This record gives sequence, C-alpha cells and structure tokens, in this order.
Amino acid sequence: VITDDNFSSIVKSVLWGRSVYDNIRRFLQFQLNVNVVALEVSFIGSVCGFGMPLKPVQLLWVNLVMDTLGALALATEAPTPDLLDRQPYGRHDNLVNDYMWRNIVVQSTYQLIFCLVLLFAGQDILNDCTDGNYGSDYDACIELAVDGTGKDAPGNYRDTVIYNAFVWAQIFNEFNARKIYNEKNMFEGVFTNQIFLGVIVATVLIQFLTVQFGAVAFQTVPLDLDDWIICILIGGVSLPLGLFQRYLPPFTFINGILDKFTKKSSQVAPEDSPESGNNKPAEIPSEAPNGTSK
Repeated sequence: VITDDNFSSIVKSVLWGRSVYDNIRRFLQFQLNVNVVALEVSFIGSVCGFGMPLKPVQLLWVNLVMDTLGALALATEAPTPDLLDRQPYGRHDNLVNDYMWRNIVVQSTYQLIFCLVLLFAGQDILNDCTDGNYGSDYDACIELAVDGTGKDAPGNYRDTVIYNAFVWAQIFNEFNARKIYNEKNMFEGVFTNQIFLGVIVATVLIQFLTVQFGAVAFQTVPLDLDDWIICILIGGVSLPLGLFQRYLPPFTFINGILDKFTKKSSQVAPEDSPESGNNKPAEIPSEAPNGTSK
C-alpha cells in the first residue's frame, strides 16, 4: 500500500503470508514424520542386536530427501484464493496443529510397524531372487540367512528392503503432506507445481540408483523385481492411509501435553484457534477530537 498506493496490495500480502505459513507447516509435518520413524527404527534395531537397519549414508540420503528436496517440494506450493476464506490464526496457535499431529502419528505408526515387521521377520518372508555374485546363470531364489543376508554376502538384503520401503513411504507421504487439514484430495493442484513433480521424479531415480548400484557407498544390495514391487506397494499404502486418517478426529491431547510443559495452556483462549471460527478482529480504540484515546 505504501509503495503503490493500492489497497489490493494488503490482500496480496495476506494471501502470501498465509501461504508461506502453511508451507512451513507442510514441511514440518513431513519432517517430523521422517525423523520420528528413522530414530525409532535405528534405536530399536541397535538395542535388539540387529545393528543399524538404516546405515549412516542411507540416513544422510533420507535427510537430503527430507530437508533439501522435501523443503523445495513443499515450500513452493503457490497460494490459492481459498486461503482468504478461512479465519486468521490466533496469537497462541501452535505451529503444529492438532490435525497435523494426527497425520504425523498415523503415518509414523504405520511406517514403524512395517519397518519392524521386516526387521524381525524379514529373513523368513523375503527371498533373494537376484543373480547375486554368481552370474546370470544362477537365478534360483534362496531364503535369507538369519542375519538377513542373501546372495551378496557383503551387503544385507533385509536391511536394503527396509531402507527402500522406508524411502518409498516418504515419497508417497509427500503427497499427503501437501494438505494440513481435512482436505480429501491430496493431488489437488499438484500438476501446477512443476518443482514438486521434478523433486518426486529426481527422488525416485536417485533412489533406484542407490539401491541397485549403491553397493559399498550406500551399503545396499540389488533387489529383485518382486521385492521392488513389494517396497513400492508398502510405500503406496501411505496414500489410502492418508485419506483414512482425515476421517479421524484431530489429536488434541498432544498439544495439550506440550502446552502444559510450556505453560501455555493457561494463556490460550479457545476462540484463538482458526478452526473454531470465532476469531474476531481486535477492536481499535477510537480517538477523541483532542487526539487522545477514549
């Protein structure tokens, strides 16, 4: 308004301000999910004697997906006109709202479950049908050893499946992370964000290379076609799960606990939440003719 003397600039600034704020929330929703599962899987695997299911270099790649590529994909969502239809955020609203906690908990629980199932029972349910170190003539499938190794003894076939399935779950969950409330269509507007699509394609290609050709650098072994399909299907469950979780009520108890620790619960008024629809603009005191406030 000051630079161009145009009142519509206020509308644009509010629109972009809300868009940037939502993009930060999208990234946090995605980041917290990845961090929670990676930490828990690594901790449980180490404590239970399996070693690190997710190797250090693999975790570096996962963090690259989460921090750099994930931020680039989720922080470039363009503003939409419907942002102006909702109530403003309250002063004491939590950055991670109750809907986001619900999404994080549901997705993290699912990812932790399938990682632990593969960790504890992978050697019993997986078979290595690759050529291994024996050449193209040796194409018989073998069961995995107790420690999860297959035909390529230097690497761990079970851990590679865990790593691949985990990354695919993040790839599909990136679509879920685009929505932070109860929006049912996670793909709405996705084709208008070329950066998001480019990040997804780049992530898929690099993931394929790290698994099939990572070898010593990523401590992986090549997977056969069946296990690639299994990993993609496991990750793909994140999409219907993302739709299902939107029918669950928001998880208010998490922010309730956090507020008690930060002593915010006594300061937060229920009407401050945009979801309540009760936000009212602050009253501006009128001025008396002599220039003093009434």
